[in-house]
Amino acid sequence: MRQTSGAASLGGWGTRRRHGPGERGTALVEFALVLPLLAVLVFGIIDFGRIFQSWVTLTNAAREGARLGTTGASTGNICARVTSTSGVSGTTCTVTYPGGNVPGQSVRVRANANVSLITPLGSLLSLLGGGGMSGSFALSSTADMRIE
Repeated sequence: MRQTSGAASLGGWGTRRRHGPGERGTALVEFALVLPLLAVLVFGIIDFGRIFQSWVTLTNAAREGARLGTTGASTGNICARVTSTSGVSGTTCTVTYPGGNVPGQSVRVRANANVSLITPLGSLLSLLGGGGMSGSFALSSTADMRIE
């Protein structure tokens, strides 16, 4: 009868596990099953962070346009400022004066943009059995400030 050391009998780190005849390649199959879920998670984090950053930038651009509108700037100048500071290509701008363009009333600036996904997240979700996703998200932000 063969004696084993205490570490080997307790299943410590120094032991080598012998695989039976039907267990070869099991780790590879398990990895292949988990890889799509891991990829969706990583791609989702990347795209969510990028979309959130674009939304924050678009919100700041709308605020900057509304602030410019409170000083009496024209609608063209306001929209030019919003599109130049948004950092998102294809940004559109709408300027309205709900109570008229007079001191004491407000100016409302709305900025819209579409942000495209940079990862293949939509196709991976459709592989996993989901309905899939579109390749872009519509973002919108509105700022309202009182005219001085």
